[in-house]
Amino acid sequence: MVNRTGSSQNPDVDQVRPPCFLGDQQPVAHAVVVTLPLTDQTAGMLDTAAISRVRTDAVLVNVGRGGVVDEAALVDGLDRGLLAGAVLDVFAAEPVPADSRLWSMPNVLISPHTAALLLRENDRIVELSPKTLGTT
Repeated sequence: MVNRTGSSQNPDVDQVRPPCFLGDQQPVAHAVVVTLPLTDQTAGMLDTAAISRVRTDAVLVNVGRGGVVDEAALVDGLDRGLLAGAVLDVFAAEPVPADSRLWSMPNVLISPHTAALLLRENDRIVELSPKTLGTT
């Protein structure tokens, strides 16, 4: 895992690295899961160079923000077999333009920006809120 701090208290995470190690982690990861916000530091982070470092049997999953992934570089990488596929819930432009190549690519799964939604999501948020806020 790569995160801002390079640390985690989660006992189920084997390894955590700070962002400077992202390039080292891409060639060994079977999946690159993007959950990043779109900021000046993350915009276009997964560009042609980054996509070229990903394993050819890896899948890129983006459930963060669309602008973090350079979509033209992603399409090119998928066309060239630089990665096996992509699962996309967010895009640079939403809704995804009808003429986007992503719609017709057999190794791309598109979801309607609802990957985080659950049947009882609002009920669960209310249930968790006092616990999260440290109140009862």
